[in-house]
Amino acid sequence: MSLRTNGPPFGTLMLLIVLTVLFRILGPSDIYEKTQPRTMAYTADMAANRRYLLPLDATGAAATKPPLYNWLALPLVGRLGIGSETAHKAPALASSAVLLALTVWMARRMLRKEAPEQATAAALLTGCVFVASPETFKWVYIARPDGVLMALLTAGWAASTAVLEGWTKRRAVWAAVFWFSLGAGVLTKGPVGLLPLVYAAALARLRHGGFRRLGAIHCLWGAPAAVLIVAAWAVPAWISAPDHCRAIFIGRELAYHVAGDQPGGPIVGWLGSLVKSPLYFVIRFLPWSVFAVVALVKVRPRQWFLDPLGPAILWCVVVVVTFCFVAMVKHRYLAPAFPAAAVLAVHGAHVLLKSPSRTTVVLVILSLTVCIGLGVHNAFWSNAARSPFGDAAVDFTRNANRTVAGERVLFLIRGNSPVQALMGENQTGETGAGTPADTRWVVAPMVPTAEGEPGRPVIVSEPMPRVIPGEPGAAVSIALFDRSTAQSHPSTINH
Repeated sequence: MSLRTNGPPFGTLMLLIVLTVLFRILGPSDIYEKTQPRTMAYTADMAANRRYLLPLDATGAAATKPPLYNWLALPLVGRLGIGSETAHKAPALASSAVLLALTVWMARRMLRKEAPEQATAAALLTGCVFVASPETFKWVYIARPDGVLMALLTAGWAASTAVLEGWTKRRAVWAAVFWFSLGAGVLTKGPVGLLPLVYAAALARLRHGGFRRLGAIHCLWGAPAAVLIVAAWAVPAWISAPDHCRAIFIGRELAYHVAGDQPGGPIVGWLGSLVKSPLYFVIRFLPWSVFAVVALVKVRPRQWFLDPLGPAILWCVVVVVTFCFVAMVKHRYLAPAFPAAAVLAVHGAHVLLKSPSRTTVVLVILSLTVCIGLGVHNAFWSNAARSPFGDAAVDFTRNANRTVAGERVLFLIRGNSPVQALMGENQTGETGAGTPADTRWVVAPMVPTAEGEPGRPVIVSEPMPRVIPGEPGAAVSIALFDRSTAQSHPSTINH
């Protein structure tokens, strides 16, 4: 592959990064989507109630995922402020930067075998493709562990490839990165964090003649180190709540997702996933998956794992095939394959367009078009734009935090709403900021009750769901009530 200059790809990549971050941060808040309130509640529970192993959500249910994401968010929430949406999403932002750097680095290493002098330009175009994809746009700014997991899986893919392919003389350093990524990946979302180990074994067998090559990644000390990383959390968590760990982490998060609950047993679910997994890979990476498929056809299946692009192809195959055996596969599960798919897409674009300058022009224009299209859709037609509950929660808590000025607040809302987390609390019934007799500030739904309102409404929100116990789907306004007799706080209405 030959690309003439680094300038346009580099400038485009920088512009895409800025546009994507601005579109996501300045766009409508999506914190009501994809269980983000639950993730935020875990972080708030750690900060307010010091439950670091198995934090609770706002309903009192214990965590269903390992806590690495919340550990990463905790100091940022403390530094940037309890009401900062960005603080809760900061681990995803940081992980996206690492993920992009690893993607560009891997692309440069693989593509330079064909045109060493132009590898940097090709790698930068790979970065453009990856940034301008729907999944990246979504996961770059979201309070969920998926972005952190993708960065760790990509680090494991890159580190094992660097060692096994002989790209580096610092094998011990890269081996340490590999084993750390495995342990940290399991601490992020469970056994899926072991995918790089499956890839490393396949790479050793298919490209280097046998599993003995795995000795290069220092298994004798690396594997115990990864186990210790996981055990540092898993053992005390199991000791403190064995029934929860058995029922949730093993029963629901592992066995249920792998085997499913469909009639006919897991085989029926796996047969469905044999279709859904590759289909999700293609659909969720459009339009770039078209170029990636062209690259796969050009290389030919018999040479897939022997080609210079073999590490990218093999990583995609490992991800897609693994989730063929997950009965409850979802489209987001395929996202870890997209950094490698971006490498294939750049090569496929050159195969189709042939001219190096034409390849650059088409990918630059297309990536900018996709990015702007995603931003416009997010601003006007996304779920967050059409149902602005996230903005309502952010606006209400911003004003409420300013009003209470650090005083404790009693919450009479118990649904999985992000309101408590954005105010630095996670009251689940067993914990609280005080009693009705001694707490000045109360956050409660604006609904008629036999007892009447708990005080004078100071701030009233726009309607939002998950705030009335027993009625999670009902969207009603909530208010910050002042139960003191002082009139020093004028009424403020958020509309």
